[in-house]
Amino acid sequence: METNQSPARRVTPPTRRNILGIGSGMLLASGLRLDGASDFWNKKASEDWSASEVDQLKNKSPWARKVRAEVGGGRAGAMNRGGSPGTFGGMTGADANGLSAGNGRSRTSSADLANAGAGAGGGTSQGPEVVVRWETAKPVMEATKIQLPAAFDNHYAVSVTGLPPQLIMAALRGGRGDAEAEAEDPAARQKAAIEHMLAATTLTVKGGKPLPSDLLVQSQDKASLIFAFAKEGFPVAATDREVSFDMDFGVVKVRAKFDPKEMTYKGELAV
Repeated sequence: METNQSPARRVTPPTRRNILGIGSGMLLASGLRLDGASDFWNKKASEDWSASEVDQLKNKSPWARKVRAEVGGGRAGAMNRGGSPGTFGGMTGADANGLSAGNGRSRTSSADLANAGAGAGGGTSQGPEVVVRWETAKPVMEATKIQLPAAFDNHYAVSVTGLPPQLIMAALRGGRGDAEAEAEDPAARQKAAIEHMLAATTLTVKGGKPLPSDLLVQSQDKASLIFAFAKEGFPVAATDREVSFDMDFGVVKVRAKFDPKEMTYKGELAV
């Protein structure tokens, strides 16, 4: 997975930290404890990893959690926590900002959401399985050969892979219908959508304050959203009990928990 797209930049000041309230209903990653036999990344050179070992590191390891997203069909929950709607009737020019969602005339119907694992009503349901992966961890970078934009320097990067395009479009539209979304200026829609996605995606060290994402790109194969979080003022230590990734777009929510004590590569914390 590679990306050479220009990143979408956070619209509001990066000092804003109290934007997102984490809902209690999200499904959590199941606990993962790896025995010594699975610790191949600390026992073998990366060039000697087998294809199955690379797959394990990318999908089920201390740096990668498979979790179930939670999907909701209601309109109210799809609004930006800061009060502004994250809407797109299409994403004209979005490729230049690191996002791509079709030709600008995409439609997201109740049937689309149902096919993606969502109900058309106001409730929530179990959604698709996704992988949340810490892309800037050195063993992951050696496994994926990912090339992140220069703007991601001095950032943690965490990706979400496996969200159906229908759900991404529904999140970008903020739950609005076609007529409502298309009545807005395209540039304003794009700006609001990017702001919504960044503000609604956070990292939290247990006991600390959530850190919102400030950069976002989509992988070239469109399979992953990659969020960047500034390292400055947000150190992660091997002694921390837990780091939580939370993405709450209203129509879809994802949570994954990581244990820094397990994220050790060649004797050092790898994040």
